[in-house]
Amino acid sequence: MVEQRECWEILMREIFPSGKGFAVVYGEAGVGKTSLSLTLAGLIGKRTLYINTEGNPTYERAIQVGVPSEIEFSDDSDEWGIILDILKVWGSKELIVVDSVNSIFRMSASYNIEAAFRAFLFICSLLKSLSERAMVLATAQVSLSGDIPSGEEALKHYSTVMVRLTRRGWKREGKVEVGGKFFGEYKLERGGFEWISCR
Repeated sequence: MVEQRECWEILMREIFPSGKGFAVVYGEAGVGKTSLSLTLAGLIGKRTLYINTEGNPTYERAIQVGVPSEIEFSDDSDEWGIILDILKVWGSKELIVVDSVNSIFRMSASYNIEAAFRAFLFICSLLKSLSERAMVLATAQVSLSGDIPSGEEALKHYSTVMVRLTRRGWKREGKVEVGGKFFGEYKLERGGFEWISCR
């Protein structure tokens, strides 16, 4: 039996060396990005801000996963909401999660791609600056091909590590790659993201 806590500790050492950094978790819809983020937020506890941009109330899923109620949740529907939330907690949180960092960019780009890209770059640069004093985790939706996150060039430039989740067929299981290297296998349960194995 895999020791769940040990796998999380190993993952955190890899994506947040010395307790800080900017990790981007990407993968196709339903692969477990939100489950991974919520489970990690639950391990960190009350010094976490979870910014949701997906429209669905993430805190309902958080209750299912067993995330502590003292975690701060915020629902943002535009770039300025994300920016204000980041600035409000500057230096006061241990973990900041943005789920997903590129969903609003994808919507705004259909109206004005240049303005949307500028706002997206500004958010990424803010998260990068914040990651020098805290752990920053952003999930990213993938392009239609399913292989790369939308805004990949900017995300690779600003992040310190990219984490890819891929599903095994239609199962609720998959594998995790950190920086392009295999890290472990997982399954999605009602209680959240669970490790099957890790290195």
